[in-house]
Amino acid sequence: MISFAAITAGGAAIWFVGLQVFLLEHLCPYCLVAHTAGIIAAGVVLWRRPLRKSTLAKVGGAAVASVALLIALQVSTPAPDTFEVIEYSSPPAAIPADSSLPADSSTTPTDDSMLFEAPISSTSSASSATPAPNASMTGISLAMGWFNPSLLLAGQVGQAAGENTQAAQPERRTASILGGLKLDTRQWPLIGKPDAELVFVELFDYTCPHCQRTHAALSQAKARYGDRLAVIVLPVPLDRACNPTVRQTGVAHGEACELARLAISVWVVDPKAFPKFHDYVFESKPNYAAALQRASQMVDSEKLRETMSGPIPSDYIAKHVALYKRAGEGAIPKLMFPTSTTVGEVASGERLIQLISQHLERTSR
Repeated sequence: MISFAAITAGGAAIWFVGLQVFLLEHLCPYCLVAHTAGIIAAGVVLWRRPLRKSTLAKVGGAAVASVALLIALQVSTPAPDTFEVIEYSSPPAAIPADSSLPADSSTTPTDDSMLFEAPISSTSSASSATPAPNASMTGISLAMGWFNPSLLLAGQVGQAAGENTQAAQPERRTASILGGLKLDTRQWPLIGKPDAELVFVELFDYTCPHCQRTHAALSQAKARYGDRLAVIVLPVPLDRACNPTVRQTGVAHGEACELARLAISVWVVDPKAFPKFHDYVFESKPNYAAALQRASQMVDSEKLRETMSGPIPSDYIAKHVALYKRAGEGAIPKLMFPTSTTVGEVASGERLIQLISQHLERTSR
């Protein structure tokens, strides 16, 4: 009986370590200690209590069958949810001038006060060689929601505003989160169409394994909904170099800030190229050097360099972190719907589709 238990413990330990290495791609130190103890116990028992070949075959066969049953039950049983759903019963107070500061609860929210402004509403052109755009016209163009981020690179915001004052402006499309806070779909990095019927916001880190698996589920949801669904994707690096809420930067997140700035820069230079680059970083998990090389092949390398050397990428990350604070900090990814937020990994595409149906599709009717 002792031999059976020891062999079973050793076999189960090998299975669970394999799951960490090949499936989860994350090692749990405490789990490894327990599993290592199981393997050592199996070895010690077999060494100190040698069995005859016939007995070993029977005991070993029973132990293997037990481990196989464990694996079958684990595989066939639906995985438990690894996320928490936070519901918002009332809208937040109006946002103060500096949206990174706590809201004043005495202020009555209005439609304009609930808009979470993007840095582009206060960022000047990245090109110092061109004349400064007309501030009032730039503000109008941004407020009307037809801003093209790539115009910043050529100092053409003011010119574009002047050329389009007579043109009909598209209706502003916003994503509502945290019980009423709104983000303009044309002013933030977006996967999908700005005028999509269903829009929610994701806070994530390219170097976060939980975010990487949630991205795969998001891809399935996007395939299910097609152009009806869009996601505002806001990187929140788990790196203290650009996110002061992080106490200590883990080894895996050492280049999180650089990857986030690069992704935002790709979006600014060419919003149409951004979705493919976004997928590439999540799926290939490159280091910064490889990601930079790929980005330079996907968009204008000179404009990319100019954007990365300017304040825009860092300004965006600062706003993302401010929104992350407003959402309670803590674990990521965060999928933010009108009156709820899921916190933690959503690894199943079907489960995510259910969440979208429950927390976004029904509220949009």
